[in-house]
Amino acid sequence: MKIFKDFDFKAHNTFGLAGQTKYWLEVSDEDDLPRAIETADELSGGHFMFLGGGSNVLFCGNYQGALIRLAFGGIQHSALDHGQILVEAGAGVSWHELVRYTVERGWWGLENLALIPGSVGAAPIQNIGAYGVEQEDVFESLRGVPLNGPPSEYLKDQCAFAYRNSVFKQQMTGKMVITRVRYRLNTEPQPRLSYKELKEYFDPKDHDLGHDLKPDQIANKVAEIRRAKLPDPAVVGNAGSFFKNPVLQGDAADAFRSNFPNAPLFEVQGEDRNWKASAAWLIEQCGWKGHRRGAIGVSPGHALVLVHYGGGQGEDLWMLAQDIMRSVHDEFGITLEPEVNIVNP
Repeated sequence: MKIFKDFDFKAHNTFGLAGQTKYWLEVSDEDDLPRAIETADELSGGHFMFLGGGSNVLFCGNYQGALIRLAFGGIQHSALDHGQILVEAGAGVSWHELVRYTVERGWWGLENLALIPGSVGAAPIQNIGAYGVEQEDVFESLRGVPLNGPPSEYLKDQCAFAYRNSVFKQQMTGKMVITRVRYRLNTEPQPRLSYKELKEYFDPKDHDLGHDLKPDQIANKVAEIRRAKLPDPAVVGNAGSFFKNPVLQGDAADAFRSNFPNAPLFEVQGEDRNWKASAAWLIEQCGWKGHRRGAIGVSPGHALVLVHYGGGQGEDLWMLAQDIMRSVHDEFGITLEPEVNIVNP
């Protein structure tokens, strides 16, 4: 474990926002985590938080506490019955690194989640998802360290997964840190092509989906789609989708469809009469797509992505986000929620 004081975390958040934390603890060995938590607690008077890839966080200024960066990695796998594989990865592993590890070996389950930024440890917290798949679909279990107890194991039914949500983002927020995550994958083909662009590209007439198609082909196509739509954080600071797609229930969904017949709506699987509206569509209809305020703005390529062009402040970006939220609510009566975690000093 390494400890730094007055540490600049610009290189450790994908918005590329400059800022300092009073204390920075770099933990590269999982066994050092309990000591790191105790040390951070003492140094900061209890004001500390954990950081992985920094891809889902917006710092609104300097952080007046301690940041603990989870830098331990490692990927292992073991064979299970019925053509299944159990893959385990450390919290500090890059999510895309894990996806590449699995698809290169021909294993099915994570291919639709290629190129999502961030670390493995953050994936269950957000219940990340894309292109018709969520990580909970193949989630097996995880290991975590409570702030005031011994390491614990959490099975899927204990995680309360929901759309971009979990027990770790609600009741357990700030109370534990995820150290390792396990996924149950398949060696037999199980392509999931419900997303329009994937379905059109991998037309069953051109591919024998039972034999020809490989998971790395889907992963590569997903990565191509993402690169075309979303700016590269290495070039323009961003955290991917800034807002969740709002879920409209029952009569509210019917009224929205009646008032805005051209608006895209997506049925929430397993939830009767619940529909997801497109946050990007709502924002674009309010005229925000491509809007710029000096160093910050809305991506001209995707209205759901807020961007930092360099030299800006986190509080200004958060102010822009709140203006967008008010605008959408005034126009459609729908409340947008940030998918990104907002961190105040």
